[in-house]
Amino acid sequence: MKTLSKVSALSFVIAAGLSFGANAGIIATGAPTGAVTLGSPDDILGGTFVADADTLESFSIWVSDNNEQGTTASFYGVVAEVDGDGFPTANLLYTSAIQGGVKAETEFTFFPGITLTVGQTYFIGFDQGFYAPDVSATGTSALDLGTVAASGDNVGGMVVGRFNRSPSTTFERSNRDIAGTIVMTNSGALQQVPAPGALALLGLGVLGMAAARRRRAAA
Repeated sequence: MKTLSKVSALSFVIAAGLSFGANAGIIATGAPTGAVTLGSPDDILGGTFVADADTLESFSIWVSDNNEQGTTASFYGVVAEVDGDGFPTANLLYTSAIQGGVKAETEFTFFPGITLTVGQTYFIGFDQGFYAPDVSATGTSALDLGTVAASGDNVGGMVVGRFNRSPSTTFERSNRDIAGTIVMTNSGALQQVPAPGALALLGLGVLGMAAARRRRAAA
């Protein structure tokens, strides 16, 4: 009877371990091997990625001050929806607290915790006043965003916004990918299906518990 009870408990533990969890989607392109520079200090710069899980937990980007002024380089980390051409729109899904004081190439990590649509393309990067609030009051300077050679690993090319202060706003795309890491998770509790062996063991445990109850009742 004790053996049956132990088997029952073990079967539930194993089945639960295989049934519940959160599938994660991680895109890691590594440290920068190059950089793309903003054309003016009120632009937006970043790259696109395709969501393979429903929550954006965090993303990191590498930023440096092109003019090496340091204290005047302010920006926001942003996540945005994209249009049909893959360019960022004014619909910012996340805007970080203002960042500043960057000079040498530095990795910044942000934790949006926002909901994504699996299979949809999104933009991440930094904004100095293109869509996000204008940072000119706190100082602006043209910034570099760290890049790597195009990897094709679920990451799109870099996108640069131009002419923020005129009606002729345009975007251009480079042939490099954003450097950094994107971490996504699934919010649903039941993410994995138990293997057939786990189901069989679970059934054995249930039968064992039923047998134990009958024996106790008979005694």
